[in-house]
Amino acid sequence: MCRSLKNRRNLTCGPLIYGGFAERRNLHKNQIAGVKTAAICSKKTPQFARFFVVTLGHDDAIPNGSNFTFVCDPESYSNLGLDMKAFPFCDKSLSYDVRASDLVKQMTLSEKVLQLGNTNYGNTNYGVRRLGLLKYEWWSEALHGVSKVGPGTFFDDVVPGSTSFPTVITSAAAFNESLWKTIGRAVSMEARLTYWSPNIIVGRDPRWGRAIETPGEDPFVVGKYAANYVRGLEDVEGTENSTDLNSRPLKVSSCCKHYAAYDVDNWKGVERYSFDARVAEQDMVETFLRPFEMCVKEGDVSSIMCSYNRVDGIPCRSKAHEPNHQRRVGPSWIREADIDRSLKYLYVVLMRLGFFDGNPQYNSLGKKDVCSEANVELAREAVREGTVLLKNVGETLPLDSNKIKTLAVIGPHANATAAMIGNYAGLPCKIISPLDALLTYGEMDYQAGCGDTKCKNGSLIFPATQAAAKADVTIIVAGIDLSIEAESLDRDDLLLPGNQTQLINQVANAAKGPVVLVA
Repeated sequence: MCRSLKNRRNLTCGPLIYGGFAERRNLHKNQIAGVKTAAICSKKTPQFARFFVVTLGHDDAIPNGSNFTFVCDPESYSNLGLDMKAFPFCDKSLSYDVRASDLVKQMTLSEKVLQLGNTNYGNTNYGVRRLGLLKYEWWSEALHGVSKVGPGTFFDDVVPGSTSFPTVITSAAAFNESLWKTIGRAVSMEARLTYWSPNIIVGRDPRWGRAIETPGEDPFVVGKYAANYVRGLEDVEGTENSTDLNSRPLKVSSCCKHYAAYDVDNWKGVERYSFDARVAEQDMVETFLRPFEMCVKEGDVSSIMCSYNRVDGIPCRSKAHEPNHQRRVGPSWIREADIDRSLKYLYVVLMRLGFFDGNPQYNSLGKKDVCSEANVELAREAVREGTVLLKNVGETLPLDSNKIKTLAVIGPHANATAAMIGNYAGLPCKIISPLDALLTYGEMDYQAGCGDTKCKNGSLIFPATQAAAKADVTIIVAGIDLSIEAESLDRDDLLLPGNQTQLINQVANAAKGPVVLVA
């Protein structure tokens, strides 16, 4: 179950109410005991819990015909015929906790239920118009940049894309905490929304389809990555050292996921929804829980997302281990007090984001703040630091363009574009394929060697060997893509697919000069 952890009162977790749409709309206090609940991030729900990107609907126009996004704006309240002073939750002199509690107290039970994410409502929070709360949709992804996944992110002619940073497994290989935090700051500046990131599952099995999303197999590195990336995402300059979460604002709300012991998506008929991880207590504490503990204690993350699987037979969404190693929350029949508590957590996070302060601090951000030269250069630096050089025979690298007259560029990824940005990616500001980047090295002969990444047909290998036999230097760019390894698609082995290994061996044997393999 997604849950509020001990002493972390502002985590955005809460109950999800099951039942028919009409049943939920007409709940009365004496019916509460008959409504079964689970976590807001329960299995197979499309929304997975964490919110807050505002997307207004057609019925959200205020009387003068215009739309507004932020609560507690005097002009907006005036247009709605409301006296903002009558609502203590708009009083910025009060703590977030007091303001959120006041807001929840002013709602009827039916109104409260409409604010809880659930299967039938999708990604929509219906708001409470009489209190100035408008309908919005929520959640987005920011795994390694602002993603196009989720209803809360929109790219258009004004802002056509965002800075795409290296995949997490690459950035983590830099072992540079300040780099991770700086990337988080850059992403949050381009975002200023709420995002499900980072993915801090320990990559115990490299065949897992989502291994590319994680910082790797070392719990300490995973935890340090989580804490620094989260602080980079969430910290508002000048308030980052405050220990009082009731007064410290958020730049964005991030989410450490997936809690816990999840590294099977779809492997030989076993899906993540039915996968049961059998984990020894010591291994659970030292390996799988440690990164989440660091994310909470060092990163002050504002939310945690539960996993899909079971641990020792118990669904993670209902009764899993917690970082304080106590099982504190289990499934129950819901009370209105449970709803109140969950809504308060949600609205505290919204208030920390500034959405209840009229025009918030970051509302003036615009096109100039997305895909800035500084962010693009930061992405380049992350690639440089995260790239791993396994072998450099004869000090072939770095290449000297003055000594190279002919270059053979070979491989299914030599002209890659989309494959380079991994999954949960946005629309990059600019993509430079390896082939484009190597154009400065003189005469070039490009041969794919494979029809695609799966490389089932070996008929293109011979032209590639011919090119290598004539070139001063041969560069092979091989590897996998999301057709081989992805969410809901685990791998059976760690080998390169199809005839890629054969391509590499034959090209290396035929090459006149040094061979550089990038994979």
